Amino acid sequence: MLQNLNQIKKELREVRVQMQESHRSPPVEIREVSSQLETCRTLEEIQKLEEKLSDPVFRSALVKRLEYHNTSKERTSCYRVMESIATYGVWSFFSFLGRTPGKLSLKKDLKNVYHVIQAAVTSRHPKTTHAQMKDSLSVFLKNSPQRHRDQMTAVDHVDPLASENNDC
Repeated sequence: MLQNLNQIKKELREVRVQMQESHRSPPVEIREVSSQLETCRTLEEIQKLEEKLSDPVFRSALVKRLEYHNTSKERTSCYRVMESIATYGVWSFFSFLGRTPGKLSLKKDLKNVYHVIQAAVTSRHPKTTHAQMKDSLSVFLKNSPQRHRDQMTAVDHVDPLASENNDC
């Protein structure tokens, strides 16, 4: 009887260790997608991503990878997913519907990317409506040109005298 109990305890420890290891690392398909996907820095890169997303296996693996960026708030989750897909510089070329002159439409020109963003956010926030998603994406895309300028000015306008003044 004690041998059976010890055997069960041993098996439970092994199962616990396996479960802990499986929670530490993402599944294989997500790791493969992670190795293939970097944040898009140009329009060409995001258009290539759009083409890759026609593959349903790649699309579902990407959605699973992007689910890790979700937070407790829908809007913040949406922003993090968008930031992980492309830089502000790339998003500055888009608006939600493309009505702004000189901008492309996220919903029409990047249909697959839009559906991936929607799936990743709604996986954590299933009660998110289309209107809420549209609002979050529209606000992000509206503000991304300013964020892009802020990032560029912070890098481009480094005060050369700042390092000299800090020497003590």
